[in-house]
Amino acid sequence: MDFKPNIWRLDKVEWSPTGKRILTWLSVRGAGTVQLWDAQTGNEVGHLSLIKNISWGNVFWEQMGDQFATVDWNGTASIWNSETGQQIFSLPSVGSVDWNTDGSRLITKGTDGINQWYTNMRDLVVAACQQTPRNMTHSEWNQYIGESFSYHATCPNLPIPTE
Repeated sequence: MDFKPNIWRLDKVEWSPTGKRILTWLSVRGAGTVQLWDAQTGNEVGHLSLIKNISWGNVFWEQMGDQFATVDWNGTASIWNSETGQQIFSLPSVGSVDWNTDGSRLITKGTDGINQWYTNMRDLVVAACQQTPRNMTHSEWNQYIGESFSYHATCPNLPIPTE
């Protein structure tokens, strides 16, 4: 394996939960660089530069190893794809995060309390359909989803209301 991070400047190195990825961390003056490496080949697969105001203790792996979260000192949590190193989404006003066991939900503690977030859109739709008695009207669809997406029943087992 040809694993060649700059070892003289690394602050931390860590395996993903599956052992598929190696995450290295370097911080300089309040900004950090996270690199993701393929553990088998040693090739760099992702590079997250200039993550501001983050300490190593604020990197949290999802247990399946597909994603990880960072929380910066300003309270922004970012969720990253461990295959590509791409940011998936971010959440403001977060002090800490943790994943459920299958990685489908993220729990955060922030200035607005404790919140649960779905990390998979299908799971969010299923949860929403369990809480509502009907589908959106066409005008609600246009307002919240947008006219550029064709209307369809989000919850197939629920009625479509008339305007």
